[in-house]
Amino acid sequence: MILATKEISFHPISIYPNPVRSELKVNMGGYADEVTVSVTDIYGRRMLNQKFASASNISTSKLSAGVYMITITDKNGKIIKQDKIVKE
Repeated sequence: MILATKEISFHPISIYPNPVRSELKVNMGGYADEVTVSVTDIYGRRMLNQKFASASNISTSKLSAGVYMITITDKNGKIIKQDKIVKE
């Protein structure tokens, strides 16, 4: 028996290519508000931090080869998407 449902707003977020060489593309789909994108290394050190709305290209040329975590947060600090990326 279902007593209540909650409508979930879904905005397909694309992060590509993965693995990445010099530029990571982030497409926010239908999400229109400003977001913050942070890239951290495996030790949790913030390597990149950038604010944008709708879509952005993020230069990864200064990152060493390795595995990183990308976190996209909204203006309230809520995590919208978190994923692992590989820098070649």
